[in-house]
Amino acid sequence: MPILCPAQAEGQRTAPLGVSATGELLTVDGSVVHDLAFGPRPTGRDRAAGTLVPVPVVVVDVVLKPEISDPQGQAVLGALGRLGHSGVRSVRQGKHFVLDVEGEPDEAELREIAETLLANPVIEDVELHLPTD
Repeated sequence: MPILCPAQAEGQRTAPLGVSATGELLTVDGSVVHDLAFGPRPTGRDRAAGTLVPVPVVVVDVVLKPEISDPQGQAVLGALGRLGHSGVRSVRQGKHFVLDVEGEPDEAELREIAETLLANPVIEDVELHLPTD
């Protein structure tokens, strides 16, 4: 009998929990997993069960502008010094977002999302990292 996590024991999620004697993946109810694609399938795609679909990943880094005081960065810098790490000269804290996008990433749309929703353009700078082939 496979070991269950609490959410799986309550039936809140169907996920592979164990392996049968024949090497097949099993779910909470003991049924065999035939399709490893959890969640909704990408729209507009016909694919065989278990086929992996590459999803473009876009990374957005948001940091305070250099002229904006960064108290959290200063606190980390002070702690590093007290811990004997004197080689670090400055620390700027920020936010890191990873976006899985469907289809070809639209740079203009992603920049608009980053600058209007993920960051405050008055005090923060945005760096967009698009996937490379």
